[in-house]
Amino acid sequence: MKFCNFATGMGAATSALGVLAAGALAQDSGQEPASIAVPQVVQVFYATTPIFKVVVSDDGAKTFPGPADSVYQNLPGAGPDGGAFAVIAGAGTLVDIRFTAETQCSGGGSDFGWCGARILIDGVEALPAPADFAFDSTNNGAEGSGSWEGHAMDRHLCIRNPGGAVRVVPVQVQWRVFSTDGDTTAPSFRIDDTSLTIQSTIANCAAPTAAAALGQLSK
Repeated sequence: MKFCNFATGMGAATSALGVLAAGALAQDSGQEPASIAVPQVVQVFYATTPIFKVVVSDDGAKTFPGPADSVYQNLPGAGPDGGAFAVIAGAGTLVDIRFTAETQCSGGGSDFGWCGARILIDGVEALPAPADFAFDSTNNGAEGSGSWEGHAMDRHLCIRNPGGAVRVVPVQVQWRVFSTDGDTTAPSFRIDDTSLTIQSTIANCAAPTAAAALGQLSK
């Protein structure tokens, strides 16, 4: 496992730009049937001064221990145990996280089983946060033990910090398998060669109008 971090501009943290939250759009949700339209929220975040960055990489292979359709479990080495954390400062901080890995999601029969992942920041699921995000899939049971692929996800959370004090919060990647028929068709989920990048940037987590946010950017 490799770990590095750097911090810049902590004292130069200035007032941030803000968050633009747009209206709800009707879109399909993950693995739900296409005929079911579920309201979604589109969000745009603006931030100013990068203050901290952490990169954690791990070249050790891991296999999901099961059971099928259990709750999410912590991915070893991709959390506080491996040095994964974010720094919160100023009135608010936008935390952006990128996670990449080599994966194998195989077996599972023909019930559209898949392999999921999510990221928690200080115990809160980062956005977007669907209940059934597929980090990899079995391709309707067609993937085999040699189906190694590279996959990635990017998540974010704007954390308000009314007191303004600098604090450190944990970041944790979690994983699980999904199966509509239970243990008999549970996929096998293997993860290897992971890279977790966490960046904290000063932001204002209020929700100004689009015109206000763009006006601040032009100054």
